Amino acid sequence: MVACINSIRDLEALPLLTKEAFRSNMDRIVSVDSQDKNLHWVHTSGTTGLGLRFPETKECFQREYAYRYHNYAQGGISVADRWAFCAGHPVAEANQTKPPFWVYDRSNAWLLMSSVHLTENNLVSYIRELERFKPALLGGYPSSVYMLALANEFLGRPVRLKAIYTASETLFDFQRSVIEASFGCRARSYYGNAERCGFAAECEHGTFHFKQEHSYMEVLDDANEPSRPGQIGRLVGTGLGNRATPLIRYDVGDLAVVSLKERCECGRGGLLLDSIVGRTEDYIVTPDSRFVGRLDHLFKDAKHVRMAQLYQETPAVLEIRIVKAPGYTSEDEAELLKEARRRLGDSIKIAFAYVDDVQRTAAGKFRFVLSKVASKQAFGTILPSIPE
Repeated sequence: MVACINSIRDLEALPLLTKEAFRSNMDRIVSVDSQDKNLHWVHTSGTTGLGLRFPETKECFQREYAYRYHNYAQGGISVADRWAFCAGHPVAEANQTKPPFWVYDRSNAWLLMSSVHLTENNLVSYIRELERFKPALLGGYPSSVYMLALANEFLGRPVRLKAIYTASETLFDFQRSVIEASFGCRARSYYGNAERCGFAAECEHGTFHFKQEHSYMEVLDDANEPSRPGQIGRLVGTGLGNRATPLIRYDVGDLAVVSLKERCECGRGGLLLDSIVGRTEDYIVTPDSRFVGRLDHLFKDAKHVRMAQLYQETPAVLEIRIVKAPGYTSEDEAELLKEARRRLGDSIKIAFAYVDDVQRTAAGKFRFVLSKVASKQAFGTILPSIPE
């Protein structure tokens, strides 16, 4: 029997698709037309070590960036402007100690900066390069942009920007205030996911607007009923743009708070959220005073890892806890160690621990990074305002 979807009500009667079900049934979900040579293959990392690899059409890839550019335009940014990014771009070797920690994309007038070399000694060189480049837009992980903001503040605010856009992590209020004061512009966050099942943009009034024309998004409670305003719920998306891998009622794994507003002052529509809270990550601190986030990328190609977690008690040692999947061998460990070294360098000791399950909070929630390292421990005088 083939279900006929004629309305949203029909769609919401369908069962949810979990990440594990997606992974286990990839051959049944990926379209038979997905052998097109123009396909773009997506590698996800995920905050649980459950990486996925699946195709998206060229049109879907272009569509995603069109939404992103439209979002930038709402902040006054043009494609003719210069853009700088500090995120997970592997543009410098992990053990590199001298600049440049960046590369230029001349065709797009972009400056791509490494997010894993933000030591106290290196931060000045980052700011000087931004000062020379004079971008209108700075984008990247909130943790990385915050570090740059602190250094820019220390140097007398030589870098001034039109707009800042952060993604992939939660932008905390303490980070936002420092970033906006330092660079002299508004910081906005936006949300997307590699599965192309959701896109939300923060407007000038601080409200997140889910673009329902991008994908149909639901926020559900523990009983899989729509979450009430002010309540945290799980994001469940139905992608509308990727014909190669259609995902219907896909449980993304991120959490959000439904807005108490019925309408936003900006006048834009869409599903309104007060915040997206499902991508909060701690830093890993290295002995050479680097704070490195978004290390879930270590596991994006790890086919034989069922679950992973990073645990740190001191800056000297990082413990990688792994729940093995069938087929895991010493070659998998060697590849993970290689990827970790590429991002963290050689100053930190990396140990592997193989466990039956990963540690969770008292409420049963999973945290990818468990750290007991005080956040001020590795910073000196130019970074005084990071809270414990």
